[in-house]
Amino acid sequence: MNDLSLHGSNRTIYLIIDGMTETVMQNSTLSLARTPVINGLVNERSIIGFYDPVIRPGDAEPKTDVVVPCYFGLPAHYNPGRTALELLDNGVKLKAGMLCVEVKVRFDSQADEDNWVKLKKVPDETVLQLEADLMSAIGHQNFVISKATEAGARILFYFKDLGQEDEALSILPAVCKKHGLIAVKSSADMISEEFLSFADKSADTFFLGWAKGSLRGALRFCGLRVNEFSRKRDDFYNWSSYNANFDEWRVPVLQNGPAYQRYVLYTKESAFAARRGNQDKKREAIEFMDTILGKFLAVFPEEVFSIVVLSDHSADIGGNTNPSTHTSFAILQAGYRDIISNPLVNFSETFIAGLGNKLFTQEEVISFIGQDS
Repeated sequence: MNDLSLHGSNRTIYLIIDGMTETVMQNSTLSLARTPVINGLVNERSIIGFYDPVIRPGDAEPKTDVVVPCYFGLPAHYNPGRTALELLDNGVKLKAGMLCVEVKVRFDSQADEDNWVKLKKVPDETVLQLEADLMSAIGHQNFVISKATEAGARILFYFKDLGQEDEALSILPAVCKKHGLIAVKSSADMISEEFLSFADKSADTFFLGWAKGSLRGALRFCGLRVNEFSRKRDDFYNWSSYNANFDEWRVPVLQNGPAYQRYVLYTKESAFAARRGNQDKKREAIEFMDTILGKFLAVFPEEVFSIVVLSDHSADIGGNTNPSTHTSFAILQAGYRDIISNPLVNFSETFIAGLGNKLFTQEEVISFIGQDS
């Protein structure tokens, strides 16, 4: 195990469980989760360890919409940030020199709330009124109100003429006040030529899972075909919807054999549960993804894949930030018939620590996966 040799399989499954790892090794959610498929795939050819996820210059911690796209061709230092990526997802054509500005909007009674999971949702009708009032006040359309937010609201501005920023942001407070809201400028990023040059339209990759906003924009930019599954707002942990989506999706895409070189199975619910302090729901999310991996492999019982199990960052139970170090990965080469029915391994932080490996960088993990993936 962990000889760091490149796997020979020319097809890859990425199982990305958002925030899977925790910084506390004993009794972590991953160690408590029942993951018979992952455990049963671990063998002497596996590459397993901790790695430090990449952090975009200017960010204080690793973020999903930076770490995940980096695996598919978008370097962290060229990633323009959440606002620009979400504008891409909304169909806005970005150009070099364009300024992208995010303004967070919330009820003024929660002006100082830092934990987004505690924010009261701004009703859809209020968002529509805010949008109409802002359009009327500014007189031209150079903004999108995010439909991907779970609480509060976010206005995504894009300015071709940099002088427009002061005008728009000076008008916004009065417009928000009409609805009992307060606006706080969150970030501003300039679109670079280097970022636009990194569009990889040749990636033979299919993404299955719930992704909206900045992550979906980044994946599309990297050339992935993105499944359009979107759960209903506030409908967390609805595994029946995920299962139905998987079953509906796999019939046309998989019935004649694997059509893509890379498949990505992803869930955000594990990180949502950690933010809400709910370890049982985080465990449930991890176990569900283990089951989905088994269902996927069962479609191709004779096929051998490289299987990359990833946590994009750690997410401690009840934590408000993403720790920057020691998140987990495993690169396994196997197929459905190789799953050991009674594995001795419990893939977890404690198990990984027991291997005694050095801490890897994300760039090293990408090199382990190899060019063929």
